[in-house]
Amino acid sequence: MTMPIRKPTAPILEIAPPAPEPLVEPILAHTPPTQHPDDVPLDHAQVEAALWHADGNFHKAAELLNTRPARIAYLTSRLPHLQATRQKAAELMLDHAEYVLTEALENHEDPARQDNAARFILEKAGRARGWSKDGGGGINLAFDPATPSAGQLAIRWDVE
Repeated sequence: MTMPIRKPTAPILEIAPPAPEPLVEPILAHTPPTQHPDDVPLDHAQVEAALWHADGNFHKAAELLNTRPARIAYLTSRLPHLQATRQKAAELMLDHAEYVLTEALENHEDPARQDNAARFILEKAGRARGWSKDGGGGINLAFDPATPSAGQLAIRWDVE
């Protein structure tokens, strides 16, 4: 007895689309592929560029150059132009942080963010006016329990 052969209506094997090729990050040409040997001097221009891109941070600059942070710090301590570059990069980072803080303070759409920005500014920059979490510096207003009449306000200047 023979069995009839039926022709399938759908394809037996489905062909999947080819997988996309993985993205390859470009490798920086100036970055050495292995640890920079300690006996080979660091290029001052590379160190300056790394400090600039790392916002003046020795550890991030050392990662960019594949060397130890101590080498970057030592070289920077000996060369005034590297110290100036580090200072400028750090100042730009602080400038950006101030911009973000000012933007948060002026953000009327998010009152919680605005309150947090105001609190941060008052605790840090407003310390000279008496604003702080720990009460250090400025004016200290307190009821003096030693005064006989209740409700008298004693005002003292805190001197550190």
